[in-house]
Amino acid sequence: MSTNARTITFNGETLTAKQWGARLGLTRQAVWARLNAGWSLEQALTIPNGDDGRDKLVKAAQVEAVRNQRLRQADAKLLNREFEKLVREIDRALNAFNQVLRHFEVSTEATPGRVRFPEGDACDQLDPSARDRI
Repeated sequence: MSTNARTITFNGETLTAKQWGARLGLTRQAVWARLNAGWSLEQALTIPNGDDGRDKLVKAAQVEAVRNQRLRQADAKLLNREFEKLVREIDRALNAFNQVLRHFEVSTEATPGRVRFPEGDACDQLDPSARDRI
């Protein structure tokens, strides 16, 4: 018989994981798995296996995981809608800018890149919807 079995003391009682597990209908591995998963000593040694073979805390963790996944999906949908709206606004602004730009001439004579304004107001030549977006 092994003399180096690790023991667990709870409520003044010291037993091996195998002995604690026997009281709860668990294996010693299940007792250590609970403790390694972050369960408190009280939870690990007082919560019996569920009637259907699942622990209550595991079930609660599963419910929480599903809830978090749904929240992430909702956040992703909202971000996608906002992104698409932003892309549409940028597209409208670029189209308006391009329409204004078509009414200007860029001179390559004398000063390269200098913009020469056409006769009259360039904005008067735009369609009304483009003029509103400038």
